[in-house]
Amino acid sequence: MAQAKAQRRTLFNKSSIVSQAEGAATMDRRTFNLIIGGLLVFGFGVLALSSWLALQPTMQAFIGRNELAIGVGSLVLSIGGMILIGVGTSKKSVGLMLTGYVVFTLAFGATSSIWLPRYGIDTITNALVTTAGISLVFTALGAMFPDLFKKLMPVAMVTLLVVLAASVVMMFFGGSPTWIDYVTVAVFSIFIAYDTHQAAIIEPNMFNAIMAATSIFLDIVNIFLALLDIFDNR
Repeated sequence: MAQAKAQRRTLFNKSSIVSQAEGAATMDRRTFNLIIGGLLVFGFGVLALSSWLALQPTMQAFIGRNELAIGVGSLVLSIGGMILIGVGTSKKSVGLMLTGYVVFTLAFGATSSIWLPRYGIDTITNALVTTAGISLVFTALGAMFPDLFKKLMPVAMVTLLVVLAASVVMMFFGGSPTWIDYVTVAVFSIFIAYDTHQAAIIEPNMFNAIMAATSIFLDIVNIFLALLDIFDNR
């Protein structure tokens, strides 16, 4: 379990990827925020659906027979999705960026189907609900106290590196201290607040909406992963 946790956290390691796309057609701020919200709802919906499917006996049997293929395939698609987002940004192609986002979120759903069956339904439900609550709270906090979270970002980034290093080290000792999960939740909660504020000040266009949604979705994913282990260890 400790090795799987470290692998998941390394796979979804997050650096802030919100950036301005110059030369793109602008839109009003409300539409911009609605697009980001819609993309995040889609991502969270994939997460919830994957959690439900992973606990169905038929799906568990299918995963058991094809675990390696699903794991390798979803990893390739995850990387491919991020590449499509990058290529779409450079070519100013909304279609490529949207395709990349959809591919990445669906690939994560496929990846999660491999290890989610190790948890109980109560653990998964608690993790999903708590993740949603934390996301909403820190989205609001990021809007209310942007300067605070801007100052916290350097500390959060250094802390993330420490957590990743500790996770890798613990892979070789067969354990994973609970404090790593709590610190992970705290760090990515700060990232949500910071990325929310960044989304509020960058130019409102479709390219930036997709990049902002991708960044915040990565924050949400990492919080969900850590909460799974927190609730599982209770």
